[in-house]
Amino acid sequence: MIIIGERINSTRNSIKKALVDNDLEFLIGEAAKQLNCGAEFVDINTAATFEKEESSLLSLMRDIQDKFDCKISIDSPDVRVIKSALKICRNKPFINSISGEDNRLSLLDDFVKEKESYIIALAINNKGMPDDIDDRVSIAEDIISVAVSKGIDKNNVFIDPLVKPISTEPKQAYFFLESVKVLKKKGIRCIGGLSNVSFGLPRRDLLNAVFIRLAMDAGIDAAIIDPTQKMVNDLLGGKEISKEVSSLAKDALLGRDEYSINYIKAFREGRLNI
Repeated sequence: MIIIGERINSTRNSIKKALVDNDLEFLIGEAAKQLNCGAEFVDINTAATFEKEESSLLSLMRDIQDKFDCKISIDSPDVRVIKSALKICRNKPFINSISGEDNRLSLLDDFVKEKESYIIALAINNKGMPDDIDDRVSIAEDIISVAVSKGIDKNNVFIDPLVKPISTEPKQAYFFLESVKVLKKKGIRCIGGLSNVSFGLPRRDLLNAVFIRLAMDAGIDAAIIDPTQKMVNDLLGGKEISKEVSSLAKDALLGRDEYSINYIKAFREGRLNI
């Protein structure tokens, strides 16, 4: 599984401050920590610096590539910024991201002319975010069809079936995992921003780690995660956790513990302290 480190994202206050202050030591340190914990790509998002997004992104990309000669995931909503970043990539990058929405899907025409890249494609279309498995799969197939028609190698497109927080939509992690299984049988590569699953719940590191393991079992090809979380790092390294704790996390993630009631109770009783 390809690991993309998610920590250098300007929506995080510490990252935005470091970008504004030009605190290169801090930003380089964030890249180093993720690479040391197994990240193959470093995702860089500077969008929250607004008018300085492009200059901040290009500068940081150069510095990180100079220091580590690592692979980059270019994370921007602005096609002009992405095209500028593609010109200075030294390795085959990820582009994060397009979607099945007409205005985003059309951007494939721009990207295919610049540099061969891996493309993250969100399973969203003009109707919005899908709720169930069938919608996710249908949107994914449409995206792949358009990409192939434009001469893009199918294997360069990674579909993100979208992870929603189980705190508000208890079945969504299950739908994500089942969508991955279906798409893999169709020969479609899959990716996900897996940390979203735990938003609003205690011991997010535990839920994230168990979910990553479930996603790997489902056949996911790549994950956008924080590999520096100890629990995540331990499970990626093959470390096992107690059967009780694992079962509580899995039940919450698979929708068997609706709204994570038993999981939250266990947290309050100190049974998740591992």
